[in-house]
Amino acid sequence: HWLTIAENMIKSLAHVLRSELNYTANWGMAAMELYHSRAEVVLTGKNMFEKANTLQSVFLPFALLLKANENGEISLAKGKTNEESDVKVYVCFNKTCKLPVNSIEEALTQLG
Repeated sequence: HWLTIAENMIKSLAHVLRSELNYTANWGMAAMELYHSRAEVVLTGKNMFEKANTLQSVFLPFALLLKANENGEISLAKGKTNEESDVKVYVCFNKTCKLPVNSIEEALTQLG
């Protein structure tokens, strides 16, 4: 229901968004979030907090960063956690993850 309302609001402002971007930046951000999937980035492993800090230093406004351990309840991280292994980074869209990578640089490439 809320998704339909959001889509209708953005559609009604589409012509204004294109011509008056200076005044409609927040609506533009809402449209981006509505029509472009938010990335979910899951970090696991023994040095995940250090890697998370590195990743957070990059401007990623449409990415949700999740740090997962074996005791966590993040459904997206189920079966992916191993606190004894090296860091693995999973880049996911719409709850579907790409193959895990070992570096922030590789994760940024997957994010596009």
